[in-house]
Amino acid sequence: MSAANKILNVITHSKDIGNIDFNIQLSNEAKEIYNFESSDDDFDMTSDSDDEETENKKLVNQMIAPGDLVIRSNEYMKGHNTYTTEDLKPIAFSGEETQKDDELNIYSSTLGVISKINKLISIENVNKNLYMAEIGDHIIGQIVEVTSSKKWKLNINGNNLATLQLSSINLPGGLLRRKNEQDELNMKQLLKVGDLINCEVQGVYANRNDVHLHTRSLNYGKLRNGALIKVKMGLIQRKKTHTHFFNNNSIKIILGCNCFIWVSHEMTDRVNNNDKGPQTIKSDITRIEQDTSFEIYSDINDPNIDIKKRILISKYIIIIKILAFNNLVISEQRISALYDMLLSYKTGEGMETVGSESLYVFNDPEVMQELGSQLIQSEKMRG
Repeated sequence: MSAANKILNVITHSKDIGNIDFNIQLSNEAKEIYNFESSDDDFDMTSDSDDEETENKKLVNQMIAPGDLVIRSNEYMKGHNTYTTEDLKPIAFSGEETQKDDELNIYSSTLGVISKINKLISIENVNKNLYMAEIGDHIIGQIVEVTSSKKWKLNINGNNLATLQLSSINLPGGLLRRKNEQDELNMKQLLKVGDLINCEVQGVYANRNDVHLHTRSLNYGKLRNGALIKVKMGLIQRKKTHTHFFNNNSIKIILGCNCFIWVSHEMTDRVNNNDKGPQTIKSDITRIEQDTSFEIYSDINDPNIDIKKRILISKYIIIIKILAFNNLVISEQRISALYDMLLSYKTGEGMETVGSESLYVFNDPEVMQELGSQLIQSEKMRG
């Protein structure tokens, strides 16, 4: 008897034609041939999928601290803000077995939420006060590392360090040529750790976690003769121009899209170039390119910056601090308006205007709040 006939023999039909009684009774012979009971050798796909879904739910959207173990598995790859014990090979392990077991452990390098895309594990930083780069942004960065692969690593107030390649800068003297090994050896002479540069975002990759910069313009380069101010994100809006001049072009303020602000004294010869005619400017382009290319990598500040100019720089620094204290968007118009208010501000005691020797008065939180309120009121009156 065939297997099909054995199955059909154990099915009993009801009296109504076409209706099947689902209380099927199997004979002992059929049970021996077809064992429908589960065994240890059976492959349960449902349980495996449930385990995978449970594992995914545990990983995704889970808060994790720096140094915490994210997952111990050979199947997953590390993404941004994560590291493995392979990255810590210079650190001596207690034993060979521990090193083998920990090689595929993925750890978090920041405080954030776990994100999983297929087999890629990454950590999304929960700090919203970080800069999200976009192509074309005018920003300010600080050199934190000089690598051996013709690159500089910069802090741009973002989630990760940005990259400035040797091929993305101007060489001293304005020379346009391919960079060679000698240029790579001279990288630390051009830009050292701690230097501040004025640059532009050239490319954004890997979900905004890999940012590439460039300084191939006379408007960009190494920053000197000033001070850096950091404000909260959201206080600087993206605009066409982020470089502004004040006080008869003697003060230059760069409002970086990454909320790094640079206040400096502008060189006299550069200021005078703005008053020249178009023909004169064209004739001086070659000289400006050569002179400026050498200057942007110098570590020496302008010796002509005296006490009066430093006090003037301090005033504009105080203005930016007042705007940031009142959570006001920092713009060229507000800086100019607040500068006029500082010149005419009078103390409550003797009703005297605050002089250059008394700038500490504006560091008082009450004075900052008062000036911010006056600025908002004047803007409302102007409509």
